[in-house]
Amino acid sequence: MRRRIMLFCVFVLFGQTHAHALVSINEIYADPAAGLAGDANHDGVRSTTDDEFVEFFNSGVSTMNITGWRLNDAVAVRHIFPAGTFLLPEHYLVVFGGGLPQLPGVSWQLASTGGLSLNNTAETLTLFDLNNQLVQQVVYGSLANQDKSIVRFPEGSGTFVLHTTLADAEGRFFSPGTNVKGDLPITEATVPEPSTLATMLLGSLTFFRRKI
Repeated sequence: MRRRIMLFCVFVLFGQTHAHALVSINEIYADPAAGLAGDANHDGVRSTTDDEFVEFFNSGVSTMNITGWRLNDAVAVRHIFPAGTFLLPEHYLVVFGGGLPQLPGVSWQLASTGGLSLNNTAETLTLFDLNNQLVQQVVYGSLANQDKSIVRFPEGSGTFVLHTTLADAEGRFFSPGTNVKGDLPITEATVPEPSTLATMLLGSLTFFRRKI
């Protein structure tokens, strides 16, 4: 958790591949609050390093294979996504600085380099794909230096705002792996495809006729 000159603005630079641009840096927690209020990974211990996180969101309609993609800050590579990392549509993936996250239903990884080392202010985060092509770059200033996360609004595509300024957040400091309301993504298995629903309906009607 490094501190530098105070800047307030947040800039976002997208890469040129449309499909890749649908994977976005969606929430950043660089300044964990004091006490358990800052325990973002819910492991029962507040840590200025372990509780830092960067959340990624797939706003597209296709699953993205992000194996080998990497997250850099202004100084070094901070995380490389391991083999078999897939990000489902409308789903989140959180990279924590460390610790033992206890977040049922949330997809998470620990920083492969042992920490994220996020600046509270004046930081640049850059996401590259497996071929070293720019996916997205975020430059933030002092907005992240207020004990709360900064999050896109609308999620996945909007500008970064302080998490607690959103009505749906109801005062929560962060929401790793969920929307700002704290709701988990709907899984593919939860909502059947239209063709599956039609098959289920026909099966129910057939069963009903047989009973008669």
